[in-house]
Amino acid sequence: MTYYELLHWARIELSDFYTTEEVRMLLRYWADDCDAKLYTKLLSDPILVLDEPHQNSANLYVQALKSGRPYQYILGTSWFRGLAFEVAEGVLIPRPETEELVDWICATYSSDNPLAILDLGTGSGCVAISLAKHFQRAAKIHAIDLSTSAVECAQRNTVKHQVRVGIERADMFEYSANYSYDVIVSNPPYVRTSEIKVMEANVLDHEPHEALFVSDDDPLVYYRHIVDWSFDALNENGMLFLEINENFGAEVKSLCQQRYAHVELRDDFRGKPRMIQAKKRDL
Repeated sequence: MTYYELLHWARIELSDFYTTEEVRMLLRYWADDCDAKLYTKLLSDPILVLDEPHQNSANLYVQALKSGRPYQYILGTSWFRGLAFEVAEGVLIPRPETEELVDWICATYSSDNPLAILDLGTGSGCVAISLAKHFQRAAKIHAIDLSTSAVECAQRNTVKHQVRVGIERADMFEYSANYSYDVIVSNPPYVRTSEIKVMEANVLDHEPHEALFVSDDDPLVYYRHIVDWSFDALNENGMLFLEINENFGAEVKSLCQQRYAHVELRDDFRGKPRMIQAKKRDL
């Protein structure tokens, strides 16, 4: 089977789930996971025949995609800001919107600034580890998560990327900071249970609900706590960065304005209000 035969077969197998372009990208992810040079080899030589191990691997991959499993869980890897992070079921898959939140933090401070940073609800550790890579002189970066699976995954990712990030299993509603931070960042659960009906099945069936959903009765429960708690945990020039539900931009901004001197609500690349920066002092 050549690559183009594989592509034709995969398009037929996955036609009920993905567009042709999506299938092409999914196969590239598979090829890159097998061998960093495999995709280039396949494209440059259209009659190159896949060996039996690669054919078997591709077949298993496509069948897993047909079952609805996200490709990140099948491959065990998700890319975030150019870094490959281990992910597994029970650990939230990193999103591009969260990359933009990290970009905002990186653009706010000089890369040689010795910051103290706390990541609340770290998941795979993608935010904390990406910040550790960018702020290489950071005095301390700490991250917490309630999920044991997430904490263990994040710890493996710190080893993989050779960064010093303290990862701890803790409930953010009970957590006590031992010192003041320059930056606190969080991407807490914010999807209302009523929004389940519009979400994709591969998310609902495989990703951890505790990392995604909040009750319709109190959708801002995490934000109220984070805003109040972070104000006391930050130093006098500290900043809070939040990823938010696009439907509650005004409400979360108002919460932040009750404690913080300056609050900015920013749109993501899709034009949705998804990020907030809150400063203790209007510098």
